[in-house]
Amino acid sequence: MRLLAIFVFGFLILPVAIRAQGGVVKTIAGPNKGQFQIVVSLLPETDVNTWKMQSFILTIDPIRKGQQPGSYFLDLATTRRNLDTDEKKQKFLDLRWTKPGDVEGQCADGSWQKSSGPEIDRILETANSVVQLSPVEVTQPIEVTLPKDVVLKITNILNGLETSKLPCVRDGGTDN
Repeated sequence: MRLLAIFVFGFLILPVAIRAQGGVVKTIAGPNKGQFQIVVSLLPETDVNTWKMQSFILTIDPIRKGQQPGSYFLDLATTRRNLDTDEKKQKFLDLRWTKPGDVEGQCADGSWQKSSGPEIDRILETANSVVQLSPVEVTQPIEVTLPKDVVLKITNILNGLETSKLPCVRDGGTDN
């Protein structure tokens, strides 16, 4: 949670001018409560009447560079807000898996349901890339720059939440 708070704070203090130049991607990686967490947050460029924030939060067992984690937990979230009407739409997906093991998604009732298919394969491939590119041996959270192709894969996954047919994609509802 501390890592997430640091991450969100970083977005709140970014100048509006930077946000308007094609979007913002910020990645923080480091230890968090006995685990290792990689938080990728995106503020994509949108039209003037819309605000959008997306997050890809991957939590793994602590490992050394070159090792594979024994377990993974991935929290995907996307929020879109209409600035004129203040209407908010959210989508969430929590996934967990082990090496080797089945991927499970957490449903709205708290249960876990197996999930598979090409969309899951893309998510796993991207998560593995993020782990391989992250400085997994740091002792304090640090900012990380991911390659543009990996950021594009994360963006595509998060954008896909809005139309995903995966079981257990949760609707955060709307509010005004």
